[in-house]
Amino acid sequence: LLADGFTGQITLGHDMMSVGSGAQNGGGGYLLWPDTLARMRKNGQLTEEAWHLLAVENPARILTAEG
Repeated sequence: LLADGFTGQITLGHDMMSVGSGAQNGGGGYLLWPDTLARMRKNGQLTEEAWHLLAVENPARILTAEG
């Protein structure tokens, strides 16, 4: 989706759906997406611009009912 130009339309969400999802049980826990995106950014798989859209601008637009 990022490569196809949809970065400005993606909003990430996450919830804990099972006990196995918790970090205490070997899952990613609530940090699954933040950790994954940080790793992608560090490895050059996610640009700073894409990071800013996904982590700041897209959520702000939705939470303030803009656009």
